[in-house]
Amino acid sequence: MKPIGIDLGTTYSAVATLDADSKPIILKNAENEDLTPSVIFFPPNGAEPVAGKEAKDEQLYEASSCAAFFKSEMGNQNWGVNFNGKDYPASMISAELLKKLKRDAESRIGEDINDAVITIPAYFQDAQCRATKEAAENAGLNVLQLLHEPVAAALAYGLGKASADKTSRVTMVYDLGGGTFDVTIVKIEFNGKIPEFRVVATEGDHHLGGKNWDETIALFIRNSFQEEFGIDPSTDPSFYQDLVVDCERYKKELSVSQQVNIVLSYGGYKGKYVLTREKFEEITQALFERTMMLSDLAVENAAKEIRWFSWKKIDEILLVGGSTKMPRVEAFLLERTGKEPLRGVDADRAVAMGAAILADQLLKAKSEPVRKGFLPGSKPAKGRLPGMILRDGTAHTLGIVAESKNRNRYVNSKLLPKNSEIPAESQEIMHGLAVPTSGTRKSELDAFMLQGEGDTPAECDILGKYIFSGIEPVPSGIAKIAVRCSYDTSNIAHISAVQKETGKVLPMREIKATDANLAEWRAFLSRSPRENAPDPAPKVTVDVALIIDDSGSMGNVIGDMMKFDPNGHSITEARKAAINFIGKLNSPEYSIGIGLFGDTAKVIAPLTQDHNHLLRCASNILADNAGTNGRLPLDLGRGILARGHGRKKYIILLTDGVWEHQDDAIKQSQRCKAAGIEVVAIGIGTADQTFLRQIATSSEGAIYTNVGNLKETFSRIATRIG
Repeated sequence: MKPIGIDLGTTYSAVATLDADSKPIILKNAENEDLTPSVIFFPPNGAEPVAGKEAKDEQLYEASSCAAFFKSEMGNQNWGVNFNGKDYPASMISAELLKKLKRDAESRIGEDINDAVITIPAYFQDAQCRATKEAAENAGLNVLQLLHEPVAAALAYGLGKASADKTSRVTMVYDLGGGTFDVTIVKIEFNGKIPEFRVVATEGDHHLGGKNWDETIALFIRNSFQEEFGIDPSTDPSFYQDLVVDCERYKKELSVSQQVNIVLSYGGYKGKYVLTREKFEEITQALFERTMMLSDLAVENAAKEIRWFSWKKIDEILLVGGSTKMPRVEAFLLERTGKEPLRGVDADRAVAMGAAILADQLLKAKSEPVRKGFLPGSKPAKGRLPGMILRDGTAHTLGIVAESKNRNRYVNSKLLPKNSEIPAESQEIMHGLAVPTSGTRKSELDAFMLQGEGDTPAECDILGKYIFSGIEPVPSGIAKIAVRCSYDTSNIAHISAVQKETGKVLPMREIKATDANLAEWRAFLSRSPRENAPDPAPKVTVDVALIIDDSGSMGNVIGDMMKFDPNGHSITEARKAAINFIGKLNSPEYSIGIGLFGDTAKVIAPLTQDHNHLLRCASNILADNAGTNGRLPLDLGRGILARGHGRKKYIILLTDGVWEHQDDAIKQSQRCKAAGIEVVAIGIGTADQTFLRQIATSSEGAIYTNVGNLKETFSRIATRIG
């Protein structure tokens, strides 16, 4: 059976598959058209709902019996419509549309369809992703994956273009649909003979789309009519909704003409108005500025992943979504980049075609060997498929609620930063949970998962409350619970927990984020942890040895790797990360020492609780033009910790290269483990990831990251230690 790709759009939807030559083609619907209006008509007589063109035609006469623009309300528990005495959330309405798309596609290809890739806006959040998947399943589809719309468009365009000339490029996908806006920057490179698509930055607004432009035109007409006749047509909701529908046509006319003539008859009066393109662009300027701001932010974030990146470094711009046909869009992008958007790309169909490409690849991956060309026992690259490598990213940071160091507020412990490659799994965050030391009673751990960039729960979406039970008593009275968050390839978030002493995966009970629950949780989280739990378990004293590689490679100069600078890029970022780390552990229960290693090793700050002294020492960390001796670092850390009295001991080690005497270092790590010291090994640059795993005392303690993410990485470790 053939898989299909579905562009489940705000105003129009499309279905695609691959033909006999493995080329993506649009499957026409029952009306023999490529695009199906995303409108559902619920007949007043209670007959079965009707979707598509027939529903859109009915919308002109019975708007109150039709549902449209429901995509942006997916996952919104406060939104719904009632038809014939039955309540419909957005997911149920979407299911009716998907049933028609599936039925028409089956009729077109002459066979049953089970599997589909369905596209979603890049900025959809967890609840919206889950609602989309639920809608598809209710329509009888097996969702192979939810795929970001800009990425789907990049696949449709880039797979053929990049494969033809094998030229690496950076593509901006500017996706302005009927109800959502996304801007995504994709780097297309070659991994052997197949193209690799890597998302480097995404921004968006799932409540910004062509409908907003339609509504602005309607407001302009309404104001003009009221000024002329003293009557407000917006007081008649049914009439005004019809006007908004008409304004979609006016908007399209202004994309090809300099003006449009508008006639409005209401309340016995008739108004005639002329809307010029210039006036249209003036009254919608704020909407365009919103897309500009988000596009600028995407470029700014891409610069964190691509050195020296700027607007002028974008090789090509791909326009997606019918609303990009407005001339103002092209003018803005031309002004920013000096390049005209790509021609010959069908903005209305590219997304469905890209989804069909991925659907075909995912099914092939189940039956074809993806490991061809790899050594026996090795793993293929993340995102590798038979004909391409797809490295998509998440648009939202994922975290859990944690207590601040002084327990005066709750914070967002960010585990998976925005733009993390998916599927993604966080390093676990440790909780010390007071449990009974004897008896049969089990303790429970409550966790709140957050989605958003804010530093506090109030600035983020709470995805749910998760209660982990079955925690076994331990002699120390403090059980170690490792909580881990993850994103799957459909950008759906997951959470799990393990009790470290037993290795047992803890049973979990989820409490949904209903309005009532959210109100209760936000009230709880608005208070301080001290108010909510005045008698916490006693703090555990912790000793930390911060060991940083100051060898020559840490002082390399960006753009000329042969030059050395004691304040080079890597050592500067390491210094910032160390200062931030020390600041996060500024509390009486933490003692920190600092050591540097290259050809030699030295202690620059013995174990101390003098926060200011530690900051002064960290601020003076410079690179030394020397190599890396593996006999030194871990023994240096062990020596620093020997003077401490903490119940927990950590060596946090940062390196960017390949060590000499690796066998000696592995033996040192084993001695650390025997002494109860946990080694966390962080690698950047050319660090050997296999070696990192060998010297870290646990699998989660081996971390390879980018230089630009060092501060975030050290922050997560500080949270874990805390």
